[in-house]
Amino acid sequence: MIFKYYLIKYFICILNILPHRMKAESILIFLLMVTVALFEIFSIFAISFVGMSIASPERILNHDAVQTAISTFPILMQLFSDERFFTLFSSLNIVAILALKNCLTAFQSWKCSCFGEKTSIFIGKTIIFYYLNCPYQWHITGDS
Repeated sequence: MIFKYYLIKYFICILNILPHRMKAESILIFLLMVTVALFEIFSIFAISFVGMSIASPERILNHDAVQTAISTFPILMQLFSDERFFTLFSSLNIVAILALKNCLTAFQSWKCSCFGEKTSIFIGKTIIFYYLNCPYQWHITGDS
């Protein structure tokens, strides 16, 4: 419990030191991480949907939500007229979801590494700035 408190406390301290633009970027990266996590959950649901479409496609096709979608979009009726096409559509759907999730994961990794580099540069410049602008008395003591 104490570890979690210090983790949050230090995270807020670091966030307060960063410039406004980097704070906004860290929040956007966090939202991107949440989006990737949601796509991960959605892909798990899609995989189970494919299993259900293989095992019992008629049960899915007769569900009220699917019937509403089919009545709203008549082209789905032609697409789902054969159970094999429905299973193929479900399989292609999972491929598309996994491809999108992998693209989002790669983008998130790239943004996180760019943010880490920017943060390192900012902290390095800040430390050097304060070190070089310290009074001469501090430099001749053993603390420097």
